[in-house]
Amino acid sequence: MKIKKLIVIIVMSSSMIDYMNMGSVCYAVAIENNEHNPEIQNFSYKDEEKIKLDTEKKMKLDLLIDDWIEWVKKERDITQSVWGPYVNSDKFQKITRLNPTYVPFIIDRLNKEENPGYKECFWLALRKITKYRDKDKALQSLNNCGHTYQYFLKLRYEGKIYDYIKTRFNENYALIPKSGNSEMKEKAKKELKECGIFALPYAVEAMKDSGDQEGEMLMEYVNFWTDGGLTAYAKEQEKALPSLSKQEKVELARQWWEKKKDSWLISPMKEKQQ
Repeated sequence: MKIKKLIVIIVMSSSMIDYMNMGSVCYAVAIENNEHNPEIQNFSYKDEEKIKLDTEKKMKLDLLIDDWIEWVKKERDITQSVWGPYVNSDKFQKITRLNPTYVPFIIDRLNKEENPGYKECFWLALRKITKYRDKDKALQSLNNCGHTYQYFLKLRYEGKIYDYIKTRFNENYALIPKSGNSEMKEKAKKELKECGIFALPYAVEAMKDSGDQEGEMLMEYVNFWTDGGLTAYAKEQEKALPSLSKQEKVELARQWWEKKKDSWLISPMKEKQQ
């Protein structure tokens, strides 16, 4: 009886190999630093797991982006200035459907990207995922997308993005019940909504002492930022969100945040909010 050998060939892109190697190096360096550097005292099994997980996320994102870019190069006429068909494609939607824990890696990719067209698209992906809009309207132009996240990047790398958003959230939230001017109130509500997912911890906290109208607004914004996260969680609990009392909604939001916040807080600020 003849035995046939089955040979499995794994084809890997050069970028995948590079990032696997880079991940191994980063992981090894982190472990060695922990063993020899007395300043690192809180390194734990969870830290090791996070390094592995971050490496996997970075590799997955780069593979998705590289696949999309290769497809764009084949499909797009270089004389075209319109990117709509390419950001609406299934390949790009795989990027925008990633959860917010991928945001730091998308920001890094945007920061390093030299092609202005791709930078625009990464910027749109960030807006889609985070629901964040910059207060400076001049920075929201696609033509200035290279500068759009310049301040944002600085805040993120300094670990201050949540401090910035907290100030922005509190300033605008305080104006809403006090303002008799409807135009000013609508502007404050818009600024609040444009804080995006970075305002989640502050919105959930503010619900506790909010008035009925403000509470409903915050619920609406949390649902918007999380693509219906609260509504989905209520269904999981076999509850209908609209039928709940204000106090029940506040408690539901608190429970949801406690269970889901690890999926919505953006590193490296995660520890600060816990």
